[in-house]
Amino acid sequence: MSPEKLLEFAWGLANSKKPFLWIIRPDLVIGGSVILSTEFVDEISDRGFIAGWCSQDKVLNHPSTGGFLTHCGWN
Repeated sequence: MSPEKLLEFAWGLANSKKPFLWIIRPDLVIGGSVILSTEFVDEISDRGFIAGWCSQDKVLNHPSTGGFLTHCGWN
């Protein structure tokens, strides 16, 4: 994913105003990494959690999971 697309996706999550868990693999961004702005982090602080890894089974089996989005080929 390009850095621009990652930022677009990030702000889409922020603007949704919905709670979310976003797992960003370290090798997701083509050509390096992206630093998410303080503005973005402040915007999502009460409803978003970002991590580099999680137990997919635990997330999918949790009763509060309402949706799951994945990129084909990651698993």
